[in-house]
Amino acid sequence: MRINVPPREGRDRLIIGVDFGTNFLGCALAYSGDPESADEIQVVKSWPGSNGVTSNKVPSEILYETNPPNSGIKRDWKGEVVTTTRLRWGLEIKPEETRLRCLKLRLDPRQKLPDYVSRDELNEELRKCGKTAEEAISDYLAQIHSRAIEALVKRFTQQTVSSTTIEVVLTAPAVWTDAAKDATLRAAQKAGIGPEYHMIGEPEATAIYALKSMG
Repeated sequence: MRINVPPREGRDRLIIGVDFGTNFLGCALAYSGDPESADEIQVVKSWPGSNGVTSNKVPSEILYETNPPNSGIKRDWKGEVVTTTRLRWGLEIKPEETRLRCLKLRLDPRQKLPDYVSRDELNEELRKCGKTAEEAISDYLAQIHSRAIEALVKRFTQQTVSSTTIEVVLTAPAVWTDAAKDATLRAAQKAGIGPEYHMIGEPEATAIYALKSMG
């Protein structure tokens, strides 16, 4: 399934750029009504769990915490214990905690996981969470999208964000297969990103930024 909504000319748009890397993700914001200059691009630097420290990137990691501490025991109408799951991501995860990482590589069967990630252990963690790699990525991208919207509201006001079309642009590696691109776009769709979103290659994104930087 190829979902590719090209930008439409002649109208203002709020643009969210997402560079979803294997280990880290970067997110930038722009308004098409601003002068076309790289200086007008705002990089999201404030992330949950950062303790006030800003960062241009956030780890591409997610953790599903079952029955988290202080959540209390919940029961259904039959009196049976109800399992609760809390999602933590990026900088919210402590270094010693087991997390889902390098999920992006699972979207392309040709890609090998780095030596520090066990495919068997990653598969087991996904199984315990009841998630596929695509579903976990969707949950992660939903958090990123929510954070980006918060940043847009802070910069442009809620009224502007509510009344302006939002376009999301995701980057893809040059070597990415069509199947991997489609899986990424499906994950974005399930994350609630849209209705206008599309994907460009990382080399193309770099070239566009360089041209704008040169004026």
